[in-house]
Amino acid sequence: MLATIPNPHNGAVKQQHTVPVPALCPVSQNPATGSRIIISYIGHETLLDVLTLPEHIASFHGSQVTRDLEKFTAQVGEDVARLVGSTVTVVGDFLLTDGQSLRCELKVTDLG
Repeated sequence: MLATIPNPHNGAVKQQHTVPVPALCPVSQNPATGSRIIISYIGHETLLDVLTLPEHIASFHGSQVTRDLEKFTAQVGEDVARLVGSTVTVVGDFLLTDGQSLRCELKVTDLG
């Protein structure tokens, strides 16, 4: 489960997290090793707890969301935006097992 920590600074802090994405589909084994998701936002009172990110990403293994990597990218962005109360930019750089690559970029407005 995603969590936050208090922002130790008195102002806004630009955050960017790059997290490896494991194979999420148990059938196709997509995305392939080397895939990642990049999450950027400006934190105010709270910041995303980096220790909870890998577990959150891994929690999508086998879910219906993983059948569509664009939907997966959007869901991660929405989850983070809701939690930190800020607009979030998410980039999914995915390698596929058939040799293709897929890049999904989106901006999610604060859903707090």
